[in-house]
Amino acid sequence: MAIPRPPQSSGVITTTRQGTYTYAFSPINDPSGPLTRTQDTSSPWVDHLDDKSMYVKGAVTTLLGGNTFRRATRYSRESWKVGDASPAYSSGVYNNRYFEGSDSGYHGNLFINGSTVFGTNIPLDAENEALTKALNKIGNQKANLGEALGTLSQTVRLFTKPVLAATRLAEAIEQKRFQKYAFRSFRDLIRDGVPTRIAEKYLEYIYGFAPLMSDAFGLYEFSKQVSEATLLLSGHGSASRTQSRSDVTLPASRAEVYRRNHKGSARIKTHLWAQLDPEYGGLRAWNQLGLANPVNTAWELTPWSFVVDWFIPIGPVLSALSAPAGLIFVDGTTSVRSSETYDIEYWVKNGSARRDRVQNNIPSYYPVTYEGYNRKQYATWPRPGFYVDRDPLRGARPFNALALALTSLGNKKNEFGRLG
Repeated sequence: MAIPRPPQSSGVITTTRQGTYTYAFSPINDPSGPLTRTQDTSSPWVDHLDDKSMYVKGAVTTLLGGNTFRRATRYSRESWKVGDASPAYSSGVYNNRYFEGSDSGYHGNLFINGSTVFGTNIPLDAENEALTKALNKIGNQKANLGEALGTLSQTVRLFTKPVLAATRLAEAIEQKRFQKYAFRSFRDLIRDGVPTRIAEKYLEYIYGFAPLMSDAFGLYEFSKQVSEATLLLSGHGSASRTQSRSDVTLPASRAEVYRRNHKGSARIKTHLWAQLDPEYGGLRAWNQLGLANPVNTAWELTPWSFVVDWFIPIGPVLSALSAPAGLIFVDGTTSVRSSETYDIEYWVKNGSARRDRVQNNIPSYYPVTYEGYNRKQYATWPRPGFYVDRDPLRGARPFNALALALTSLGNKKNEFGRLG
């Protein structure tokens, strides 16, 4: 959508079109009389605007080991474009006089007025999300030994149960013992505790067997990485946001102009680069094992903390605080790429005649599109911040929530039974 320009060109460039307003009226008290046409009035207006900041190459820095790295720089660009539309038209009798008017965008200077939903601004909440994800990726915490030590007995117990349960499940299927449940209602199954037992087995797998295997594989990968001399590490994180704005009336003397259906979406990305610090390599190893961040370990051991993280990811933010441990900051950026659309509803005015008192009115609808990009640079390690998860029940989380609810309901039933 951007206007083509030479590679080193910067600043604002535009294209324009002509908006013409015509107006005619009959003699007073003679609507069918000869029309007097006023002189056509034209006004040029910008229908495509492209604003590009000056592009400057980043400084080259020398990494440990002698390799070079070119750092990123600030950069921004914005572009608006107005689509085509037929001229607005209005005609009718008002105050015993016939009016007729046509307008192909005399007030087109209002169509692009710099109003945006996101524009080149980076939403703080989205930046915190992308930054937290990037920090955790560059921290590369694949084996959380600190948490495992705190829940070792529970994890081992949850690990062994699914193995036995899987064996019994295979035997039950082979003997067709599950056929008796096929024609029973969900309420009957709840009464007999069947979904509760299934939910318990599901949770044993999700929060016992799977995490233990993940940590075991993480320790295996970590043992391989210890011997690798990686000179440059990178971490990437992203977030997205959507938003809309209310309709707005734009001031115009010869027309009624409205901005409607203003919607925008933004994609935020964070990129971080770092080097291993040879003097603090051990600190990075401790951090990868989950032993350098006791606050995060304490949060992970808090009951139901993982459910809180579904909505406000406290755990990932605490984990990201220690991500730079044992690393040397090289470069970092956060960028936003936004796309927006809105419609310009354009009604022509016939002199002082109100639109609702004129018989024939045909408005114009001009589609307007916007694209924006902005990249900012970090001079040192950025700090993560809290954000709200806009999709807390994505993936398998609804099944996990259902299983947790069923097991909780089963516990309540047992308590009521004892009271009875």
